[in-house]
Amino acid sequence: MDEDGYPEEEELQDIRDAAGFQPEDACALLERVRQLWHWPNYATVTEAGDKLRHEFCTGGWSGNESLIEALQDNTMLWLRWWPLSERGWRYVFETPNATSHRGAACGASGGLPGCASNGDTEDK
Repeated sequence: MDEDGYPEEEELQDIRDAAGFQPEDACALLERVRQLWHWPNYATVTEAGDKLRHEFCTGGWSGNESLIEALQDNTMLWLRWWPLSERGWRYVFETPNATSHRGAACGASGGLPGCASNGDTEDK
């Protein structure tokens, strides 16, 4: 990150080039993006049954939007794990919940306060 909190081009390229097809690779990459996110409470991981739901709300901030664009450029990750985007700059990715068979997964950290389209995220 630069001094203003924007992701560096090298970080964005790493996201574009990262492995994202296997569940553990996708989870690690989404966790990396979550660590780079400008507003931590706008990038969360929650358990949703046998899945982990990774939710990102850009808040309209261009640094966060750059991170989403880098994820979009990671074709395997985007095609396999991205089920939903909503108005309000909300993006959702779902990966298997590794705690059920590995004993470790991305941490669950609550919902997305302040996201314009922060509706019910429960599986139906």
